[in-house]
Amino acid sequence: MVIPLHKTKTLSNPLDILDDLLEASDYSFTRETKTRLHFTCGGKQGEYDFVLEWNADHNALKSTVIIKATQNSERDILETAIALANETAWRGFFMTDGVGNSLFKSILQLEGSGDGKILMMVEDSIDHAIAEVDRFCISLAITDMEDSDQDLFDNEDWSLENLTLMFSETKGSA
Repeated sequence: MVIPLHKTKTLSNPLDILDDLLEASDYSFTRETKTRLHFTCGGKQGEYDFVLEWNADHNALKSTVIIKATQNSERDILETAIALANETAWRGFFMTDGVGNSLFKSILQLEGSGDGKILMMVEDSIDHAIAEVDRFCISLAITDMEDSDQDLFDNEDWSLENLTLMFSETKGSA
């Protein structure tokens, strides 16, 4: 049995659209190559470095979030937090890069959409990545505190109100 391969139309580079949006919004970014864009974006738990890479042959956008704040974490605690996060991550996966950074990687398949729809999909993908990374950072902090001698709930930062704020989703814009 021969299955015919469906050749998809190659889309325009979504990094060009994102490049224009970042520039118009006064974001600091670096267009490293025609297919690679790097920028920093804030989440609830800190600043994250994003690297977006476009593959026109597959109409796919690879997103890597670099979490530099984990460089000083103990390796066994970091590996435990990554394993726990990967059990519940549906839109990507966590790993380490070998120099102490944690990474969140995901791929967004873009098929036959106009520029406006592609931009919405890319923005949603970035929002979802930030949410996953924020949850991971919270999980890492809790795992780190569980492995320490201090009681998790004796720390003022971990009050019910603060935990609720950390896990809540934001709506709208400021």
